[in-house]
Amino acid sequence: MDGQRMTYPLADLCRALQVSVSGYHGWKQRAPSARKQADVRLAAVIAATHHELRERYGSRRLWRELRERGIECGRHRMDRLRREHGLWTRRRRRFMRARAAYQRTPAAPRLCTWPFAATAPDRLWVGDMTVLPTREGPLHFAVLVDVCSRRVVGWAMDDHQRLDLTERALDMALHHRRPKPGLILHHDRGSRATGQKRRQRKSS
Repeated sequence: MDGQRMTYPLADLCRALQVSVSGYHGWKQRAPSARKQADVRLAAVIAATHHELRERYGSRRLWRELRERGIECGRHRMDRLRREHGLWTRRRRRFMRARAAYQRTPAAPRLCTWPFAATAPDRLWVGDMTVLPTREGPLHFAVLVDVCSRRVVGWAMDDHQRLDLTERALDMALHHRRPKPGLILHHDRGSRATGQKRRQRKSS
């Protein structure tokens, strides 16, 4: 009602909300209840603790921290006061540290570009890795495809994605296809494709 008093008469607002004018004035002059005053004090303690912990504690951890400090309050009450005062948890940024292989071995020059094309079989192979979800956990799958025939020439799968997974796919392709010199193997520039051991296998 206070927000609309500049637009509508007080009597009309009281009539619309079915309250008396005297009741509205009594509410305005009435002192805050004991519960409201306790909420104000508790919110100040929650805010101070929240900032002291660098805004990183979630609801459950912050509630447990308050109880360990001897501050008794219900968790739902604490959650309500946090929302009312905008005390949100600051999420830490997650980052992935680059593997050492990225720094040790530079990627080979790019010899082909999209769209890939080849005039004869076993002139250009492209490879990649993917993850297949299964009931027993993720299954990592490495594959090599001949660009000309669109045929899978080598593959390997395992419950890990270490370097030997791509090497096994390459070994299968070399064993079955026995390509002539001049074959180009195009792969992504991840550590499993740019390792020194794998580059020696491709150049041999």
